[in-house]
Amino acid sequence: MEETINEGKFATSNQHQARPVSLLPIFITVCIGVALIAFLSYQILKKHKERNALLAVQKELEEQVTHLKKRNLWLRKEKDALLSDPVRIEKEARTQLGYTRAEEIPYEKHKFNIKE
Repeated sequence: MEETINEGKFATSNQHQARPVSLLPIFITVCIGVALIAFLSYQILKKHKERNALLAVQKELEEQVTHLKKRNLWLRKEKDALLSDPVRIEKEARTQLGYTRAEEIPYEKHKFNIKE
């Protein structure tokens, strides 16, 4: 048998026992790692949802901008027609203001409720 010196005492190799490894520090480290991964995953998921919501709002606003640009173009054409087109000016004066020419006889239009 092989003999070793341990703190000034003789011991044989079969009497020497391995010191048990404490699993507590490893367990705590693993728990902290899992908690950190869970927290960061939650934060990433929350930011992903916020991003998707903002993208949906952005898409809706872009559609509104497109619609308003088309409406703005139509209104500019309408304004130009009302300012410069004599046929359009006469039409609006007749329909909205009831104007007539000197030789014309004005009359009111009636809506008849006729069912077919």
